[in-house]
Amino acid sequence: MGKLGGGDLNYSSDIDLIYVYDASAEEAGAAHGRYQKLGRRLTSLLADHTAEGYLYRVDMRLRPMGGGGNLVYSLKQSAQYYESLGETFERFAMLKARPIAGD
Repeated sequence: MGKLGGGDLNYSSDIDLIYVYDASAEEAGAAHGRYQKLGRRLTSLLADHTAEGYLYRVDMRLRPMGGGGNLVYSLKQSAQYYESLGETFERFAMLKARPIAGD
């Protein structure tokens, strides 16, 4: 999303990320916990300050429900959110979204 999704990333850009996973109904509960943990770890690796600085400033506020929601959502939950509850600016931001990992 944002400049990362649009291929316009520069030295002062933050990166806007959303984490979406695809899991069957049977494995949804276990998958959510697993991906929630993975999302926290990835965000930490990208954004935590170290002696050398940080890799990126990470903005997770464009995910469904913004900063007050879960860190990760299933593909089905994400689609339902953007179809029915998503604000116009959130839908517009999805125009620049592109996958950077996974299938």
